[in-house]
Amino acid sequence: MVDAIGDFSDDGFWVLTEEGWGPTAKQSQALADGASPHVSALVSGENQPTVKDNDSAENTVENVEGICLTCNARLKFPRGHSGGIKCPTCSTIFSPESIMSESASLLGSSQTLLSNGEGLEEHHFENSISEGDKQLTMLIGGIIILFGIIDYVSFNLFDIDITGVWWSTILAGVIGGGVTRIEVSSFGLESVEKSSQTQGIFGAIGAFGLVIILLAVFLSAPDSELAGTWVNDLETLVLSENGEVTESEGVFSDWRADSDTIMFTDSTDPEYEYWFEYKISNDVLYLAPLALDDSIIETSCIAYVKQGVDFDKAFEGTTIPKWCNPSA
Repeated sequence: MVDAIGDFSDDGFWVLTEEGWGPTAKQSQALADGASPHVSALVSGENQPTVKDNDSAENTVENVEGICLTCNARLKFPRGHSGGIKCPTCSTIFSPESIMSESASLLGSSQTLLSNGEGLEEHHFENSISEGDKQLTMLIGGIIILFGIIDYVSFNLFDIDITGVWWSTILAGVIGGGVTRIEVSSFGLESVEKSSQTQGIFGAIGAFGLVIILLAVFLSAPDSELAGTWVNDLETLVLSENGEVTESEGVFSDWRADSDTIMFTDSTDPEYEYWFEYKISNDVLYLAPLALDDSIIETSCIAYVKQGVDFDKAFEGTTIPKWCNPSA
């Protein structure tokens, strides 16, 4: 038989409402006549009076609390109740046994479902987030934000473009900020202030993140051999360490570079840059212009040698890049 709103318990002390089983007028009258209430500490921390007749222990009604297996709403019903339990929130019907079994597994012990009040105040149905887990997400998010800051500083102060896109700093800030707000309860780490194990985990993650950031900066740095004077049969290209450039036609005014791209500023329009793919091999500098879609224009590849180096000897030991095909 399925319980419905308005049904009474067998002893008449309880009635099923939308909020769960509640006391009836009979119970209120019994309490007024001198019956002693039995207060039970429930999982929710609320005290639900049950009626115990002074003359008979058989009239004691204990309230049991469990969890709806569908919507996780809290359910209250008399202990020993036979028949189905209908959740007032989602209207799903369960047997008392299934509710108690599932709820007990969540709490780790079936005893915590009983209404005797022993240790129930310390348990919660909600999944709590440990302090160590919160600190872990803060650490990971902080590393991502730090990467964005280093990317911004390296580009604006040292002309090192780590990612190659202007919006990478903004993206790192958004992702890092989002990660710090994630609530992860999977690890159950203790606070870093209290656990040497957590300290070790955080130290390893922090060191790994720092190594990745430094490696990204290192790989994005321009070739240290770029600065200097480069010549070929047609022109001379002077790349000064202060970022200025001098070349035969006077088209460029400044230069900057990362690991594989060199950018020249237009001498008549500082807002415009010419981008070239570059490679240095055995004192030979190969340059090929990039199209608007960043594809390499292989047929426009040119080569220079370091000033003072024999052109023919330098080419004997050089490795020509695959993207350098001036005769194609």
